[in-house]
Amino acid sequence: MKLQRGYLLEIPLILIITGLLLSILIPILPSIATKILVTIGAIIFIGGFYYMIIIPGWQPNSPRFRYWWKFVLFGFISVIIILITFLYVIS
Repeated sequence: MKLQRGYLLEIPLILIITGLLLSILIPILPSIATKILVTIGAIIFIGGFYYMIIIPGWQPNSPRFRYWWKFVLFGFISVIIILITFLYVIS
């Protein structure tokens, strides 16, 4: 039985579609709708980055925190996304 390695193609496609929708809708929508849409997009991006950074290293019988640097990288990217989203929403 061949085990699948890495993330599926759907994750990058979801991120691309989210980015395209945000780039099309942000100039059109009013301010409050734009802020809500950016917050939803940030949640989608954080979830996508979780599956692209953390999940590919997971294996069923491996130790839980085998690749600690992946958690650090994911945390760093998540903090940056959350900070930028927060600053945009309060502006």
